[in-house]
This record gives sequence, structure tokens and C-alpha cells, in this order.
Amino acid sequence: MTTNAVVVETYSLLLVRSRGDRRSALAFLDMVSDDAYHVERVRKRDDERAIALLRAHEDKSYSLCDALSFVVMERLRIMKDTAPWDWTRSSTMTTIRCAESDSRRR
Repeated sequence: MTTNAVVVETYSLLLVRSRGDRRSALAFLDMVSDDAYHVERVRKRDDERAIALLRAHEDKSYSLCDALSFVVMERLRIMKDTAPWDWTRSSTMTTIRCAESDSRRR
């Protein structure tokens, strides 16, 4: 499972690395359009929550695409079933806590 935001970002990366030769980028699009892959579409609310996450954590360097992935994983309950925005992954990822979820608890 991936999101359409990740598909767009990956297509762009493949296009840049191939210096204009779109064959590998188009092959990637063909691959993810196969029924064996599930591409979850980002929703308007996901966009809003991802932007709120970025604004709440200006000290972090993750991309909008990363933030969208976090939001979608939380929405689909792929992440640990913890409080909203608590997500910890090994030593490379610190706990992310969205100010939005903190304000809901008040």
C-alpha cells in the first residue's frame, strides 16, 4: 500500500534521475496501476492535517509527502494504535505529536 502522493514523488524522482528519459518513470506508473498494488488517495482532510503537522514541527525535516504518509497511516490505523500522532520508529524517528491532537485533549 502506498499513497498517490508517494506515487507522484517517486515518478518525479525517476524522471529527474533519468534526465528526461521517461521510460522508467512510466514503467513505474504501469507497475503501481496493477491490481496487485493499492494506492490510497490522499483526502482534503489529510492535506490539512499534514500541513498542520509540518507547522507544529518546524524543527523537523520531513517532507510534505512524509507528513501525508504519517496522516494516512494514522487514518487507516496502520500505525501503532496509540494517541493521535504518537508514532515511534526505531532510533531514526522521534515521536511525533501534532499540536492539533494536543488541543483536542484540552
